[in-house]
Amino acid sequence: MNPSHSPLTTAEPAHDESGTPSRVPSVIVLQGQAAGPTSAPLQAYELLIQTGEHDWPEDHFSDHVNNARYFAFINAAFQGWYRETGLRDRTARHSAVMARSEWNFLREVKPPAQVVCRIEVIKVGRASLVHAVRIFDRGLHSGVPPAGLAAEPQPAMPGEARLAGRGQITHVYVERATKTSLPWPEPLLQRIWSGAALPGAPEPGA
Repeated sequence: MNPSHSPLTTAEPAHDESGTPSRVPSVIVLQGQAAGPTSAPLQAYELLIQTGEHDWPEDHFSDHVNNARYFAFINAAFQGWYRETGLRDRTARHSAVMARSEWNFLREVKPPAQVVCRIEVIKVGRASLVHAVRIFDRGLHSGVPPAGLAAEPQPAMPGEARLAGRGQITHVYVERATKTSLPWPEPLLQRIWSGAALPGAPEPGA
């Protein structure tokens, strides 16, 4: 596995319906990398994120990451996964659409903590695919760049981590023009599905 490093870069800004960049702060991404087994490296993907004051509520009502920012972290992780799988190609005839999401907040994250957003495929149907999503709080920024991947089921990024939230997201593979659902193509499945959920992964629907 060759991790892709993006030191202190930001995810693309959100856009409104007119195409104008919105005021939503970008996510500060330190590193993103495949974290699955050799047989299916993109079954799991992790993104290391640096939180800061931009992740507080606009009125600074509290000293922890605004709940809405969790979804910005999740979106940034999926954008990295989309790029690695080729699903972010706007010229392609097929794409994956997010059909369902659920999320449970478990603990506060207080900037300037680093967090790891881990997404991993836990179930594959004919046209649907379910990811378990977990965000881990690694605590204050240590100034030491991440060294690589480690053991499952904790996030592969090094450092003590506490589970801050978890949920699941379902995608459906579709024809872009008609939004008709289609089976996931075998070449893609070979990269994202080993045939079973990874050790320690949450159960579908749990």
